[in-house]
Amino acid sequence: MRIVRQELEAIGGPDDPDRQRYACVRFSPWQYEDYDDVKVALMSAVLDRLQPEIKTEDQDQISGMRQFVQGLRRRTRWLGRAAIVVFIDDLDRCLPETVVDTFEAIRLFLNAPKTAYVVAANQQIVESAIDSRYPELRGQDGTGVGADYLEKMLQLKVAIPTLSAPEAETYMNLLLAELRLDDEAFEKVRMEVRKRRAENSLIVAFNLGVAHDILGDVPPDLTRELEWATGIAPVLGAGLRGNPRQLKRFLNNLLLKTRAAERRGVDLDLEVLAKLMVLEDQHVGDFQRLFDWQLTASGPIAELAAAEAAVQSDLGAEEPNDDDRGAGLLQRQGQARARLEAALCLVAAGLQGRAGLTRAQEFEGLRPLLFAVAYRILGSVSEAEDAVQETWLRHEGSPTQPTSTRAFLSAVVTRISIDVLRSARSRREQYVGGWFPEPLLTDPDEDPARPAELADSVSMAALLLLERLSPLERAVFVLREVFGFGFGEVASAVGRPEAACRQLALRARRHMKAGRPRFEADRREREELAGRFFDAFREGDVDGLRELLAADVQIIGDGGGRAPQWGRGVFGADNVGRLLATMVPAFVRIGVVVEPHEVNGEPGAIVRDRGGKVVNTLALDVLGGRIQTIRAVLNPDKLKHLGPVADAWAALREAYQARRSTE
Repeated sequence: MRIVRQELEAIGGPDDPDRQRYACVRFSPWQYEDYDDVKVALMSAVLDRLQPEIKTEDQDQISGMRQFVQGLRRRTRWLGRAAIVVFIDDLDRCLPETVVDTFEAIRLFLNAPKTAYVVAANQQIVESAIDSRYPELRGQDGTGVGADYLEKMLQLKVAIPTLSAPEAETYMNLLLAELRLDDEAFEKVRMEVRKRRAENSLIVAFNLGVAHDILGDVPPDLTRELEWATGIAPVLGAGLRGNPRQLKRFLNNLLLKTRAAERRGVDLDLEVLAKLMVLEDQHVGDFQRLFDWQLTASGPIAELAAAEAAVQSDLGAEEPNDDDRGAGLLQRQGQARARLEAALCLVAAGLQGRAGLTRAQEFEGLRPLLFAVAYRILGSVSEAEDAVQETWLRHEGSPTQPTSTRAFLSAVVTRISIDVLRSARSRREQYVGGWFPEPLLTDPDEDPARPAELADSVSMAALLLLERLSPLERAVFVLREVFGFGFGEVASAVGRPEAACRQLALRARRHMKAGRPRFEADRREREELAGRFFDAFREGDVDGLRELLAADVQIIGDGGGRAPQWGRGVFGADNVGRLLATMVPAFVRIGVVVEPHEVNGEPGAIVRDRGGKVVNTLALDVLGGRIQTIRAVLNPDKLKHLGPVADAWAALREAYQARRSTE
């Protein structure tokens, strides 16, 4: 926003008097949290900026205008050729009341001539603030009015994509350069980087080599920092998902830790420190595991050495071709983790549990329950697996045998999951597009004795309802309502009094009940309808697909910014029918295979390309004998546990070309 503001203010100056001039205003509502009226603060900021633009004889009018700011609609003609552009930033930091008041201030002057408001904000945060301001306007499905409110306010929406890997490395290096160079040298660097990016946006536009080309002599401090930055850039680009604010915050934290270590006379390897910090932020279970190993080891960490040896052995195997490299690395790392986890279980072989079982055997018997609890709290297969593994490590390291192993392990996995969920929520608020849980295959053939209620509690719809609860409400609901734990066990698991847990359970039940459909389809009916849907899909029978859709059907995708998706979704039988008519025949033509499975307790499928790699999963909501919702998970990060993942963009391009060739 600062760059845009500077460029606008440079237009229509003394050297270019005939062009439209812009009076730019920067306003941060976050700085006015304690003001009674943010509207007055915003208009005052506009007037302060306009004062120098207006002729002397009109200054008295400005004084009156401060008392009656709505006169701005009539008095913008005083500006001559200038237009007002108000840049509003930091809304993400504000309380919900301030967010809504800021938009209400904008709304008062939307029709004023020669004015524009540029707002930088996370749309989901703004919608949540509006929904919390007007809770009485929520619909029966729990959705609020935030999306509709913004639709009427916004004239042009610009979604800023995450940084690519080269962009993230360039940005990180520029931050370090700005810290070490004077203004003249940094401006020289900035202009050269801009030129390089204009020529090729897919390269790293600034690193140590480029710095030497631009500056000749690079300051020693900057040289050292650009050297270690090269080593950590791939880790940061992947671990922080190309978020500029997180990259900047991460570097500040890294440099702060480095300075603190220097004061203590400790020499840190910054590449290793950076990787550990990413691990702590993104994979807290793995980080805690490393911490516990280090804490209890009197010398070299045997478990870490075993893991490193296993990974090195796998990475030293024959290199796959380029197309298979990601999948091969995934499989080798997965095998290494499996061997490591098996080794950890064997460590406990000498610790005898009850009824002649070792601790490892007793734990393995409870593993399905622990995973089921963790997954329903977290909505993530990988995070649930990490929580279960962390539970084992704490159990294995405990010197005492609990009275009830089931109650003890359930409490441990619940508390770990709550901590992980609190950390994950900030990342989900910044998630690109709609967020879905990681798909979980729940085919009944694998567990015929599983109650239907457990399958229903893991459905996409149920997990999305659980997302609306606080972490504590979610944990209490899962333990009490899904798995039937007594309130005494629930209280022990979440660390709250029993009376408080009863209140948490009551609130959670009300939220869940309000969001559920009033009539649910019979399981046999769902399976029969899904079978017809996927048969029609495989045959490319678009008319057969349309017959199965409800009038208000919707199709929603989760690509996370890393795969194709449909914005906020496609709604209505006609629109969804047209989408299917476009997609299905083309995908059938390029050899895409639909493999029916039960996904999160609902009829669904895995969609694979002709090479067998996973493109996406589908889950169907059935109501009233028709398909109500189609949910597609396309984010490759959420599909890794299902096997090698395809490039969804490449599959879409191939389908598009196949469709064009037949037109």
